[in-house]
Amino acid sequence: ARVTDGVLCKQALNMFVSNYGSEAGNLALKVLCFGGMYIAGGIAPHVIDMIKEGGFVKSFSDKGRMKEMLMSIPVYIVMHKSVNMLGARVYGRRILRTQGHETGDDTEMIAMTEAADKKEIENCKRMECRIEQMVPRY
Repeated sequence: ARVTDGVLCKQALNMFVSNYGSEAGNLALKVLCFGGMYIAGGIAPHVIDMIKEGGFVKSFSDKGRMKEMLMSIPVYIVMHKSVNMLGARVYGRRILRTQGHETGDDTEMIAMTEAADKKEIENCKRMECRIEQMVPRY
């Protein structure tokens, strides 16, 4: 969804971004992710400008006495378009290995997917998978 000139559209997106930040803050409290929270998926990269200027950070940390702790947790937006597929391939390969499917034709298929994964990881390292930090550390 892109913000157009419509006031109502912008208000709806601001409300969404605020709720997104609030729920991300709730999750951060549940799992205590002091090393950082990485938000990946299709929505955040499309509305990154609204996240930066909107109420995401305020709603993320607006948790009363827990505010200071939440402000110390960096929040990152993963900008890679297919990071979900990379993870799915790695997980699928692990399942194949645990079920003993590394012989014959399966070995060739696994080698091909491992080569594709290595290429994808190299693309990420070349900053095609940039991560934008949203909440600075104090």
